[in-house]
Amino acid sequence: MRVSPNARDAYATLVTDTKLPDTALIALFHQNRDGSEPGAVFVMEKREESWRFLALDSTGTPAGATDACGRCHAQGVADSLFGLPRAQPARASE
Repeated sequence: MRVSPNARDAYATLVTDTKLPDTALIALFHQNRDGSEPGAVFVMEKREESWRFLALDSTGTPAGATDACGRCHAQGVADSLFGLPRAQPARASE
């Protein structure tokens, strides 16, 4: 997860009434399971009080429309956001 400098503090302390500033950018970078290969990147950009969603493939090429992102993020707890990712509990060795 990467957040633009102008929005870091607000994102790090996200509560129900938090609003991120216009021009805020948030990007979520995915990798394959073992972390050896980059995956898709999902970006949110705030302009004029609205969020725009963009999906990129692992090379940075736009990967198409992202209407589903907006529908899900409409359920976010604050300004269409869900907050910092929660750490996953360690799994027992198999």
